[in-house]
Amino acid sequence: MTMIIASRKSTREYRPAKRRNIRIAMDAARSARKSLIDLLGVKEDEIVLVSAGAGGVGHIAVQIASLFGARVGATASRRNRDFLADPGAEAVIDYTEADDLAKAIRAVFPGGVDKILNYVRGEDADDYVWAREWRAPVR
Repeated sequence: MTMIIASRKSTREYRPAKRRNIRIAMDAARSARKSLIDLLGVKEDEIVLVSAGAGGVGHIAVQIASLFGARVGATASRRNRDFLADPGAEAVIDYTEADDLAKAIRAVFPGGVDKILNYVRGEDADDYVWAREWRAPVR
């Protein structure tokens, strides 16, 4: 797989991205991989929920989990639905429209989720805990 990173200079011309931007992208990819594979031990057919799915680490985590054969759900705003569906999110839950995020997640995954990769804090973080499948072991 080839990854080309470029930044837009004008409507017709592209220039290579700065090294700093490439390092940031590589750090995000490394963080997603380590979190999903090394820490959570994501396996084929598990249901993985990625919070902040359209974020720097989140969108890469969606791709990696999908490549490992997991069923992937992500939280993001409505405008990012297609952005996440293309690389492998089976479901995108709009956190901006959900009165009760845990119920919205359970509506999509009635049995709960097996693993959660969480990048938010506060009340929303609690909702992710309630959406988890309690029978699944915490790793």
